[in-house]
Amino acid sequence: MRKQTNKKPMTLGLLMCFLLFLLLITGCQKRSDKDNASGDGTGQTDISSELEYISEEPLSYAKELAIYNYKDDYRLVVIGSDRRYLVVPEEGEVPADLPEDVIVLQKPLTNTYLAATAVMDMICALDAEDHLRFVSLRASDWSVDKAAEKMRQGDILFGGKYSMPDYELLLSEHCSLAIENTMILHAPKVIEQLNSFGIPVLIDRATYEEHPLGRVEWIKLYGILFDCSREAEAIFREQEEAVLAAAHQQDTAPRPKVAFFYISESGTVNIRNGNDYIPRMIELAGGEYLFQDLTDEESHRISIPLQMEVFYEKAKDADVLIYHDYTDKEMTSLRELLEKSEAMKNFKAVRDKNVWCVQNDLYQQPLTTGKVITDFQKIFYGDKDPEYLFLLE
Repeated sequence: MRKQTNKKPMTLGLLMCFLLFLLLITGCQKRSDKDNASGDGTGQTDISSELEYISEEPLSYAKELAIYNYKDDYRLVVIGSDRRYLVVPEEGEVPADLPEDVIVLQKPLTNTYLAATAVMDMICALDAEDHLRFVSLRASDWSVDKAAEKMRQGDILFGGKYSMPDYELLLSEHCSLAIENTMILHAPKVIEQLNSFGIPVLIDRATYEEHPLGRVEWIKLYGILFDCSREAEAIFREQEEAVLAAAHQQDTAPRPKVAFFYISESGTVNIRNGNDYIPRMIELAGGEYLFQDLTDEESHRISIPLQMEVFYEKAKDADVLIYHDYTDKEMTSLRELLEKSEAMKNFKAVRDKNVWCVQNDLYQQPLTTGKVITDFQKIFYGDKDPEYLFLLE
C-alpha cells in the first residue's frame, strides 16, 4: 500500500513538469514566430542562403507595401500580407533555394503590360514609360497626356483589358511583367494564364492605403523596378510637402460635414469606405467625413453600398456633398442628380447649392493628391474656384 501511495505524487509531478515544458516550448515558438515576422532578417526576409539581408526600406505611410534590401542590389518586395517578389538585378543570378511563393522579377523589366491604370501617372512622372509596351486602355481613355501621346505614336500598344489580355501580342513582344490592380483578383484564370506563359503578375494594392500619402509612396516601388529610385524619392518628398502644406487645421470654425458618394443605376448609394484615403483627404482639408465609422476591413472595398433611406438619415444635414462615379458619365447639373434620386432634393447641401462633382478621371492621377486636398479646402471654406472639382448647378 505504501508503494501505491508514493506512485501517484510521482506521476502527478511528472505530468506537471511535462505540461510546464509544453507551455514553455509553445511560448518560445510564439515569440519566435512574432520575431520572424517583424522583418529582422530571420523570418519574412530569410528567403535564401545565397542572399545577404541588409535592411528594411523605410516607408513613412504605406502599410500595404514593404521593401527589404539585400547585398548586391537584390530587393524583396512584400505586397499585402501574402505576395512576395524578389527583384533580381540585371546581371544577378536567381537563387536556387527560393521558396515556391516568391515570384522572381528579373531586370531589365521591359515590354511591361500595365493594367493598373493609376500607376501610369507615377511611371510618367519618373520618365520610365519606355519600360512599358502594353496598357489596358485606349489612347482616348487616358487623362495622362504622355500616355495618350505614346499610344498615338505607337510606342505603347493596347494589350487588351485586364480581364482579357491579348496573350498572343504579349508573347510576341516578350512581355516581362504584368502590373495589375486588385480587380485582377476577380479574374484568377488570367493570373494563371499569364504565369503559364512565364509572365509574372504584380498586384498593386495602393488603393487600399488609408493615408493618401501611403498611396503616393508606392512610387518608390516603381522607382526600384525601373531603376529610378532617386527620382522616386524626390517626387515623393515633393508630394509629401504639398499634402502637408495643404492640410488645413481649423481650430476655431466648425468643421463642415461632408459626404462623398455616388448613386448606382439601381438607386443604391455608394459611400466611400471610412478606412479609405479619400476620407483622410477630407479630414486633412478640415472637413468631417460623415461615414468615418463605416468600414469594411476584411474585403477592403473602396465603396460601401447603402439604401437611400440610410444615406439620407446620416447625410441629410451635410454641409457639402461631393459626387464621384468613375464608372459613369460625368454629371453636369443638379437636375441630373435629382433624376437619379428625387430624395436628394431634401438634402441641405442640395438646397444650399453646395454639391460638387469630382472629375471622373481623377483616379488616374495619384500625384495630384496635394492639389485635391487644397481643392477640398477651398470648397469647405468658401472658395468657388477649385481645379479638380466643379459645382453642380
